[in-house]
Amino acid sequence: MRIRTLLLVAGMGLAGLSACINLDDGDYLTLQEQLELDVKAIDAYLDSNGIDASEHSSGLRYVISDPGQGDSVYDSNTIVVKYVGKKIADGSIIDKAESATFVLNELIIGWRIGIPLIRKGGKITLYIPRIYAYGRDNLMFDIELLDVK
Repeated sequence: MRIRTLLLVAGMGLAGLSACINLDDGDYLTLQEQLELDVKAIDAYLDSNGIDASEHSSGLRYVISDPGQGDSVYDSNTIVVKYVGKKIADGSIIDKAESATFVLNELIIGWRIGIPLIRKGGKITLYIPRIYAYGRDNLMFDIELLDVK
């Protein structure tokens, strides 16, 4: 399964999410309630693994290991990245690429928030709440920004 298709579909699908998320038992959570639960789970993961992550106002958590020195990234840029994506809950890899090209504004919201925090040549780890990803799992992406076009 290629992340380009997934990221594009998820990015478009998030815009159509309703204000509530249906739970297995028939109850509903608002998107804000789900975000709060996801952020707590991500923070617990970070604490238990001794990871000192920065907090974005959106709820996204991130660690910049190299800020890069090249061009800044804007929403309309095409980016070339190396990445590994994993589920935070069990560490299973959901996708990876040595070199993939995307238009930033076509990707999941977590990437659209996180990638502009670094410049060309930079490296970042994003801890993404499910509502900013594909809606099913909290995810972690190790990303290296190879090029900005």
